[in-house]
Amino acid sequence: AEVGPGQAMRIMTGAPIPRGADCCVYQEQTDYGEERVQVYKPCGPWKNYCFKGEDIEAGTLVLKEGTALTYVETGILAGLGREKVKVYRRTRVAVFASGDELAEPGTELAPGKIYDNNLYFLAARLRELGVEITALERVPDQPEVMAKRLVSACGQADLIITTGGVSVGKKDIMHEALALCKAQRLFWKIRMKPGMPTIGSVLEGTPVVSLSGNPFGALADCELLVRPMLAKAGHNPALNPGSCTAVMPQGFPKASPSRRFLRGVCENGQVRIPEVKKHASGILSSMSGCNCLVDIPAGTEAVEPGGEVRVILL
Repeated sequence: AEVGPGQAMRIMTGAPIPRGADCCVYQEQTDYGEERVQVYKPCGPWKNYCFKGEDIEAGTLVLKEGTALTYVETGILAGLGREKVKVYRRTRVAVFASGDELAEPGTELAPGKIYDNNLYFLAARLRELGVEITALERVPDQPEVMAKRLVSACGQADLIITTGGVSVGKKDIMHEALALCKAQRLFWKIRMKPGMPTIGSVLEGTPVVSLSGNPFGALADCELLVRPMLAKAGHNPALNPGSCTAVMPQGFPKASPSRRFLRGVCENGQVRIPEVKKHASGILSSMSGCNCLVDIPAGTEAVEPGGEVRVILL
């Protein structure tokens, strides 16, 4: 069909423009006439057109390699007619918690027991970071049992994370468990607080990160050590924590002989922290609502009120 001067043709939204036409008028701006139509509002040339290539011009790089496919990118690819694209699969992670003292949430708490929170907040955080959990298990304080779990996880996971059992007590089984399965130790202890007793190993080509059993120590290690590993493994630099500087209005009264990380809330160029007595490694509740870790270098004396600090954004 072709449209001549003084003529119009009814089309639906998204339909091809008839030859000879030079504008589109909304039907709401007409009398809806069929044989003859009155137009109540002027419409200039090429108005209300979707031009060919207006979204993406030919030769344009649409998505860079390594771009995470959110709903937006998925729509862009569909709009290009792409049925399939090559992607990096989700990183697979196995998580084990060590400790006979740990009780399952929802059960009655016996004397000497504590509810296990590390296993669950680690799993929740890893899922937020786009990870596929291949194992999520609490393991008794028996090195032989833990060693078997580690070996069985190797074939299923790209990374193994354990929490607890990394210090020097009789119940700190990770040293013996890793030795039993002949894991290669890369390091033990990091000059940071919390999370100092972390162990790094490789078992049959699979990295194993053994985190502190203290909740905040495990959380800090997860953000500072595990996240960069996930960014590398998943070819996704966006997983790396960001950083900035901020002013700490109330300061921090304690000296930091080793590098110290404090939980905090960073807003409008300032960072505030929970009360000092809530910074113990075993306390997780004061992390609620926090969006950053305050990075205090080793050898720093008390941070004076109004001092500037580096902040790692979560």
